[in-house]
Amino acid sequence: MALNKIIYKDRTLIDLTNTTAVESDVFSGKIFHKADGTTAVGTGGGSLKLYLKHSAGQFTPPAGCS
Repeated sequence: MALNKIIYKDRTLIDLTNTTAVESDVFSGKIFHKADGTTAVGTGGGSLKLYLKHSAGQFTPPAGCS
């Protein structure tokens, strides 16, 4: 039985009820917990892109990144 919320003496210790991620949102192979408390494995590809903000307000990728 999966748990999605744990309360101890009027204090919420864990609350997954507002979790909205689905497998395709999470990087492939990474484990996460769904709102119902069950674990799932990510299937998403995706990539992490970082951008630098210049003083002129423009965003560009760092050198060597595309």
